[in-house]
Amino acid sequence: YGTRGNVRGMTAVLKDMNALGISLDSIGTTHVVYCYARVGDVYRAQQHMESINGEREPDLKAQSVQNVLQAYRTALSDKSKSRLERERLLSNANELVKTTQLDSEDSQDRMIGMLMDLYARFGSLRDVQETFNLIKKPTAVAYGIFFKAYGNANRAEYATERFHRLLAEEYRPALDLSVFNTVMDSWVKSTAIDTFDSAYELLKVVDLSVTCQKWGIRADLYTMNCLLKCAAKPQFDFGAEKAEHIL
Repeated sequence: YGTRGNVRGMTAVLKDMNALGISLDSIGTTHVVYCYARVGDVYRAQQHMESINGEREPDLKAQSVQNVLQAYRTALSDKSKSRLERERLLSNANELVKTTQLDSEDSQDRMIGMLMDLYARFGSLRDVQETFNLIKKPTAVAYGIFFKAYGNANRAEYATERFHRLLAEEYRPALDLSVFNTVMDSWVKSTAIDTFDSAYELLKVVDLSVTCQKWGIRADLYTMNCLLKCAAKPQFDFGAEKAEHIL
């Protein structure tokens, strides 16, 4: 019932268990949290999540917190929600993350990353930036969410600048081809007049970068398709000619 998000069936089972004097253990509670998360019932999902002891069962606690954040995402995706309701949901999700300390650094970073994803979809760039700064060891997924948020906000130039700064770091950040292509895709969404030239310059920098070659970051079909989309924009007089060159 939990996997299917069948709240009615799950409620009936819980009622029968209660009548028989059978207590719900932490694993069962995790299924209940997931069920409510599937339907976006934030209140009940969080209520059951709080009953799991994080010190005694840290993995189940981390899993349940992630399920609750998924419930927030489902609830925020409801187009019937007003702006005020969405702001309240984001505030509650932020409060949950701020007051929850998980057992491992990876679990903590993953939880913060999920909050950043909520802000990237439904919040502001400032919230995305502030939340990203809380992550101690950003993964490629976290960088992808970060750069996609700036691309959606028509800030491709900032995403590119940040990517260049990461390439200059002495240690290896969690960058891979998917992160690079997310930055390239930000230029596809950009309305800047120099969209194609900027994307092409970025490609050349990556192509000549010894660091990128070492990490296996190089142009693939998706990268070239981003360039073609940039060349196809109506503001370029020589778009067709550039597209032919790319092909």
